[in-house]
Amino acid sequence: MFQKKFILSILTAFIMTLIISSCKKHTSEPEEYSPDLPRSISCITVKDSFLYIGTWGGGIFKLNTKTGKAENFLPPDYNNYWVRSIAIDTLGKIWVGTYNNLYIFDERTWTTVTGFYGDYASRIIKDKNHNIWFTSYKVKYNFFGRMDEGRGIIKFDGQSFTTYNPFGLANFSALTFDLNNNLWCGSSNFNFTEAFVVKYDGQNWTIFDSSNSNFPKIYGIYSMGVDKSNNVWIGGSEKDGIFKFDGVNVTIYNKNNSILPFNRADDIVVDKSGNVWFALYDVNAHDGALAKFDGNNWTIYRKENSGLPSNYVRALAVDENGVLWIGTDVGLVRYDGTNWFFYK
Repeated sequence: MFQKKFILSILTAFIMTLIISSCKKHTSEPEEYSPDLPRSISCITVKDSFLYIGTWGGGIFKLNTKTGKAENFLPPDYNNYWVRSIAIDTLGKIWVGTYNNLYIFDERTWTTVTGFYGDYASRIIKDKNHNIWFTSYKVKYNFFGRMDEGRGIIKFDGQSFTTYNPFGLANFSALTFDLNNNLWCGSSNFNFTEAFVVKYDGQNWTIFDSSNSNFPKIYGIYSMGVDKSNNVWIGGSEKDGIFKFDGVNVTIYNKNNSILPFNRADDIVVDKSGNVWFALYDVNAHDGALAKFDGNNWTIYRKENSGLPSNYVRALAVDENGVLWIGTDVGLVRYDGTNWFFYK
């Protein structure tokens, strides 16, 4: 009897091992992961044939898109391994906004930025005149924990910083430039209950709401981009959807009037063919997707119908060859319009 039970237990363990092994082979996670490439990606910027990739917990990576070689650079303080934003100026210096700080990095030395009104920049972009623009925040703590305080929009002209608080607004979450070099911003009121679209033409600030446009009440703005027709695209919150604004009229796309599975867009880019790409996410559903709008139709990409390893798309970029680079929570994806390649 003992021998039969022993043989039965061995046989059961063997069968369970086969089942587990089979499940592992069909998982969407890569079977092997190279430590040379990032896994949890938060932002991407492109310079020539190189990608500069900000990660959530792993500093920044530089990827040579021609050779596939990657280098990892870590800020001097572990608490700043969490990268929020990244941009490259005309001198080739890398501006890095981390969880607690703002650095300039020359691929050798990390320099903490001084004279900056705030602790970190959640967004960094460059205009056609080579100025660098930032959304600035101060790290604050209260009874409820960390509640960072907005410090407005900051411009660096190569010599000094200038701070702007148009209409008394301080919490800015998105920035983009249109084809005429006008700055467009997404902002929220002090308690984050309402968001606003703001434009700066270099001299005057304009806020768009129901009084001068057909914008509805907006609850949050997470991203902005501009297409080849100079339309401004605005990624709203889970309550809002995606807005297209031509300067006069607003078109709203959401789950109710389109095939969009989620309303919120965390990043927006435009490719060389004029397609607009969106990193969709819903914090309540803990789910997301990649969406493309070609001017007429939407296409939704998820793990089930594409080469995406995860539906949580966090960051997007288009390189000099028109290739779309997709940063997810499990790694980097390259899509050339036909082929998908997941960097394991």
